[in-house]
Amino acid sequence: MSVNNSPHYQVLRALAAAFPHSKVTPETIATYAIFLADVELEALRRAATWCMSNEEFFPTMHKLRLAMQETDLEHRAPTAGDAFAEVKRAVVSIGYIGTPVWSHSLVGRTIEAMGGWRNFCMS
Repeated sequence: MSVNNSPHYQVLRALAAAFPHSKVTPETIATYAIFLADVELEALRRAATWCMSNEEFFPTMHKLRLAMQETDLEHRAPTAGDAFAEVKRAVVSIGYIGTPVWSHSLVGRTIEAMGGWRNFCMS
């Protein structure tokens, strides 16, 4: 299948159409399709939709990859507020005796950097 017929190319073509004032050439779309071929099509669609809603200009490949991370709700790190709410719930539900299971490794690493779960609960 040629690059111009790939599903990635079609998503990127639609993305370019959403920014009519940007001078996006077919060669640019093909280059993006080649260098973004490693990403899942659904992740690219989510990122393209996010960029259409949040950007003023046609995004760079870097911006598209950041948008993929931002829109991946299953693997995205929680916000500081969400992480703190998760830690507060764990303090109430299991206290310092239990061992919490965190939604993201970043939450656990932060607690460890603060002296560990027991010390955090005792503070």
